[in-house]
Amino acid sequence: MLILKNSITDKMRLFYNLLINLLITSIKIGSFFNKKMKIHNASQLGLIKRISEITKNYKNIVWFHVASMGEFEQAKPLLINYKKKYLHHKILLTVFSPSAFEIIKTTNLAKWTFILPFDTKNNAQKFIDNVRPIKAIFIKYEFWYNYLNKLVDNQIPIYYISAIFRKNQYFFKFYGKWFAKQLQKINFIYVQNEESKSLLKSIGINKVEVVGDTRVDSVQLNLKTSYSNRIIESFAANKQVLIAGSIYKNDLKILIEIIKSNLDFLLIIVPHTLVNIDYYEKKINDSVTLSRVNEKTVKNYRVLIIDQIGILSKIYRFGNIAYIGGGFNNGIHNILEPIVYKIPVIFGPNYHKFQEAIDLIRLGIAASISHHEDSILSMKKLNNKHEEVKIAINKYIQNYQGATNKIIKKI
Repeated sequence: MLILKNSITDKMRLFYNLLINLLITSIKIGSFFNKKMKIHNASQLGLIKRISEITKNYKNIVWFHVASMGEFEQAKPLLINYKKKYLHHKILLTVFSPSAFEIIKTTNLAKWTFILPFDTKNNAQKFIDNVRPIKAIFIKYEFWYNYLNKLVDNQIPIYYISAIFRKNQYFFKFYGKWFAKQLQKINFIYVQNEESKSLLKSIGINKVEVVGDTRVDSVQLNLKTSYSNRIIESFAANKQVLIAGSIYKNDLKILIEIIKSNLDFLLIIVPHTLVNIDYYEKKINDSVTLSRVNEKTVKNYRVLIIDQIGILSKIYRFGNIAYIGGGFNNGIHNILEPIVYKIPVIFGPNYHKFQEAIDLIRLGIAASISHHEDSILSMKKLNNKHEEVKIAINKYIQNYQGATNKIIKKI
């Protein structure tokens, strides 16, 4: 029986490493045709050596890892509070997404910020041996099994923060036993909801605590940060404004119909990426990009397109209602950023992976839409009960804040 179990384990490890090698190969091939893949491939060149050289003379290194910007927002209050509590620790932050890395590295919340080296056995071995972290803290998702194994081999504590699990994930399927077993290597998992805790318990994982989502604490940091932009302020002055954040091309159909409607709203659009920013201006009548106007000329337009990175979370303060992009693609983006300014949100139908979206719809703070008629009705409905929305948002924030402090006390 032991031989059989070892055989299955070896096969699954082989299968996993094959998938990783296929991922690396696809990125290398794709780099000839795709700009993002080219950047990702280039970012890996000499990466382990650079990390080793920079960190070799340091001790008490704590490794934080995030996948992209959403997870970084969850990590932000943890990074700030961790540095306050452990003054002698040095934080090394890794990021999977190259585009997110370019933004995150400018925040200076970690001593070092790097792209995550691909999860090969060789990379994981070299990374752990050279960095010698005293603990590893992963945010929400991303289970890199070679890294996990090397951390366990070196008896380095592993924590997962703001994690969320769903019953359709492979951990909870009949074919996912090997992957579920890898979760048992984690020292403690802090989850967002009771469902996640129950699912983990069903596969024998009990070192779990429900603390909520640290993003609730993160967005309150945005609220406390002052921000001024005279052009946007001039555009929005004394007007009803819809802020459309993290917008994809699939969201444009909805937004164009809103513009055509008789709703007395101005529109601020923040595309998910600045690549092909001209596409948005060409598609939308009466629109202009932020970089092409001043305080006076911006008043001649109904739609302002933001062609500047990193200010979305700040400009929600100028809106009366928010539309969050991604709901007609793989999933919605951050809906907690706008509600901290006490404004309601609408988004597309692909939201079910996000606990906060489910909660906000239940509380009447948010609405999911499938076509432009839905969006117009939802905007009217939510805008007409602004005071009720504000009260509900205040209660939501009071109930869900504080996850950061609960976690910091225990890690």
